[in-house]
Amino acid sequence: TWNIAADCTIGAGNGISGRHVVYVRKGMELSINGGTYGEGHEFNPGFLLLEHGAGLVGNGNSIGLSSFAVERELNTDNDRMDLAAMPFAVIATEGLDGVTVSRYDGAKRAAYDYKYDADNGAWQAVQTVTGSRDNLTEGWLLESGADAKVRFYGDSYEENGDDGEIRLMRYNYSESWGGSGDADDSHKMTHLENMSWNLFGSPFLCAMNYDDMEYGRVIYEYDGKGGYKAAVNTSADGVTGAVGAGSAVFTQTATLKEAEVLAVRPRTLDGQSLAGGRSGTLVVAVSFTAAGDEYAAGDEFVLTAVPSDEARSDYDVSSDGVEMAGLDVDVAQIYMERGGGRYSLLSAVDVDGTVPVGLYVPGAGTAVIGLGDDCRADDYDTVVLTDAVAGRTVDLKEKDYTFYASGKGDVNGRFSIQFNKRLDTRGGAWAYVDDNGGIVVRGLIKGQMVRTYMAGGQMVDSRIAAGETETVSGLEKGMYLIQVVSDGREPTVIKIRLQ
Repeated sequence: TWNIAADCTIGAGNGISGRHVVYVRKGMELSINGGTYGEGHEFNPGFLLLEHGAGLVGNGNSIGLSSFAVERELNTDNDRMDLAAMPFAVIATEGLDGVTVSRYDGAKRAAYDYKYDADNGAWQAVQTVTGSRDNLTEGWLLESGADAKVRFYGDSYEENGDDGEIRLMRYNYSESWGGSGDADDSHKMTHLENMSWNLFGSPFLCAMNYDDMEYGRVIYEYDGKGGYKAAVNTSADGVTGAVGAGSAVFTQTATLKEAEVLAVRPRTLDGQSLAGGRSGTLVVAVSFTAAGDEYAAGDEFVLTAVPSDEARSDYDVSSDGVEMAGLDVDVAQIYMERGGGRYSLLSAVDVDGTVPVGLYVPGAGTAVIGLGDDCRADDYDTVVLTDAVAGRTVDLKEKDYTFYASGKGDVNGRFSIQFNKRLDTRGGAWAYVDDNGGIVVRGLIKGQMVRTYMAGGQMVDSRIAAGETETVSGLEKGMYLIQVVSDGREPTVIKIRLQ
């Protein structure tokens, strides 16, 4: 019996044979050195168990399993919901009593023309998961009212170092708008946000690196709270991360063929980095604490700010992501607004523009907006949040913004965020501190509004520029934001510290 309780690599000297029972514990990986198992001498222990999130990395070896099982857990850590995928035909199950298994019906989803919704009736209950399946990388939703441990058994899994395949189905263009089916009836063109949703997992019994896929796409992950977030654009530079072993994620496809087959390179021992990461992105998060409760639940969105001439205002199915969360849930949501849509990932936002920010709050309580833990904002002088209702402006690089929500519902049209490059890369207004401790603002145009805010958002001075220069005096030491507003232009925000 082998008990793999930590990441482990085996070679020819300590090979596992058909006499052995192998347990790979939760979240661990068993890796095989290259050349240990070849044709006619496949890796095939008497029984292999992969617990929740555990994986088997073949590393080019011949794998020919004939007795194995994969486990998934449903507990409070994932709100007793899990997106799972089994890259083999399931011959038997254990622990499914009281667990609902559903598949995501992309054709049902494409029949709707609204822009976002997490459910929309597209989850279709599955009566059985055993037997042959045409699409072995299609995932399931597992739901339970109590803690559960589900085990999926298989008797056939082969791997030999060749590429795996992910099969993404096309669900658009088949529905007629009026439903009559007449030849002159135009085909139903669903919103881009609805195009061919697919739930899929790794074609291997291990985690699949994003950059092992043939080309990039937007990945939506389960957030552990009943919603699905556009987590990453896998084609972005420097992105790392993976689809977890036994897990499933959402993506979209816009192919005109019946199915898009995506080649996936198998992971090797030289390329096992699974640490999540984002490159060149800005992450804005909200946490919400209900009145009288000590527990704070959070949510976030991700954007990439680019120069104005590279910015894009239209939705790109291959690099942008919509908010796929329920409309009546018990967790807070934060999203970017554009053209009536709600987005959790935008890949080409104008760095000199303003992004409207919307919230959904599940009840009365305290909401805190700030930068995410893995936000990379070093290239920006300020990340400015404006609260139009309270008349406050705060640099989120300096502090979070807190406000009280009086009740459940959407908070739209109140908040916006502006991203500003360092002053030495910008034209227009700029500022410095003079010998008398005053803030001198230069590069102004007569008639511009100049407002001065403390770091906490309190406005301490407001004036109309009489000329090219204005001086704000009598301020205490600390960090200040100078906002310069012109009719028809986006405001400029300058950060400066009095010492």
